[in-house]
Amino acid sequence: SQSLIPLSDHLTSESAYLFPGQITVFSEHGLIVPDSVLHLTFDPFPAFSRNGDTVILMDKNETVLDAVTYTPDFGGNRDGISIERTDPLGVSSDPSNWKEHPDSHSAGYINFHYDENPDPLQPVLALKTGSNKIIIWFNRFVSSESLTRLTFGNQRLTPVDTANGQDGNKFTFQSPAEIEKKYQKITLQSMLDPAGRDYSASTIPLSFIPEKGDLLINEIMYQPLSGRYGAFSDQSQYIEFVNATEVPLLLNGLHIHDEPDKHGQTRSIIPVIPEYSVLNPGDFGVFYPDTSSSFQNSRIFDAFSLHPEDSTRFYRASRLTLGLPVSGAPVYLAHKQTGVLDRVHYSPTWHNRSLIETRGISLERICKNLPTQMENNWSSSSIASGGTPGKENALVVQTTPSDTYTVELVPNPFSPSDGHMAIHYHPPFTDALIRIRIFDRNGRLARNLVDGDRAEPHGRRLWDGRMNDGRLCRQGLYVIYVEFFRPADKKHHSVRTVGVLAY
Repeated sequence: SQSLIPLSDHLTSESAYLFPGQITVFSEHGLIVPDSVLHLTFDPFPAFSRNGDTVILMDKNETVLDAVTYTPDFGGNRDGISIERTDPLGVSSDPSNWKEHPDSHSAGYINFHYDENPDPLQPVLALKTGSNKIIIWFNRFVSSESLTRLTFGNQRLTPVDTANGQDGNKFTFQSPAEIEKKYQKITLQSMLDPAGRDYSASTIPLSFIPEKGDLLINEIMYQPLSGRYGAFSDQSQYIEFVNATEVPLLLNGLHIHDEPDKHGQTRSIIPVIPEYSVLNPGDFGVFYPDTSSSFQNSRIFDAFSLHPEDSTRFYRASRLTLGLPVSGAPVYLAHKQTGVLDRVHYSPTWHNRSLIETRGISLERICKNLPTQMENNWSSSSIASGGTPGKENALVVQTTPSDTYTVELVPNPFSPSDGHMAIHYHPPFTDALIRIRIFDRNGRLARNLVDGDRAEPHGRRLWDGRMNDGRLCRQGLYVIYVEFFRPADKKHHSVRTVGVLAY
């Protein structure tokens, strides 16, 4: 419904003027405002919806002077709380130009959030959406006419939707060539906001929608401590995932679900993820359940000594549990646009078998380069708090060393029936001695292969897949720990990598 209220019917004289900087308030009867304010009261006053509405100011010829369409995202959808404009020169239709009053309203006074110098105009997300298309979002409205100098690598981006001259915070651009999935940045030269304020050049990495294998399940807490178990804080279930690519990935739309039934139906848990959330290469995200909307009041925050700034990579589901059974179950990590990204059917048998009690201890992935469902690629967290949500796993190793000129395993995986695994090495300093030890996934020593021999400049040692007592090792994942040391000056360098024994 629409309400048209002629203001002239409510003026106390034939002419009324609003002087520069003066405030006018339209309200129901009963609102108290300063005497210096032009105050027009109406009875009845239009009812504005909590679910969003449009307010239009027109002249006598019904020419629109100003208008704002608000939504619940603007705030102010609580009793007695107003939304107010922040930047007087900003665009009325820009959601970022509105904030809710902290505890009441400022009718008749300068707005509580009044700000003549808003945050610098900058891009908040650049997303590849087609083979050669990119959408860029800005933190507030930008002048479409200023978006003509965007470069992507050595190429110029062409605006697709700025020809109509409409300002906004979201625009599409086209690249002259197909966009590769690699880390690259977009440079924006000299942007203007609708008020004509000029902002210097800015850059933003190009993000991608995750595809299968881009995000990997990395840690699972399925049996947390609860009920103030001993001296420990209550924990919560959680699922951690890692960005296994070299590009930023968009997280909005990410969720977990269970095994599909015979009709292909699943039960999903969809955490709250802010619209522009991106996970950078190698970073970790965490899904956790909690009834408190405050990260600092959550169980996971206290139990694992997290920091407030960690909240940007922790995503809450408003519930008590993620529904992860103690007996084990399939867990799917999926995205609403690209489907299943990763899957694991975890089991309590994956814990370190030397542990008597595994309650309050997470299952950690050992190597992101090996299959998620590989049992020997998981074991119990060795951290005192019981897990490492949002951080590098305590057990993590790589199948290839960080410095491939130091240690290399060939072949990997290998089978003892086909020969040996060669451990090639190149010492990082001269006159080095070398020690090579091999451990199983639970940290138990399987073989002392080399202990204090002189290391050749380009050396090699062979492992036949056997333990110290001559028995063949079981198939699975083994940690190869290589140390170089020089007793004279106590110089030391170590490399930890992973070999896979397969029959």
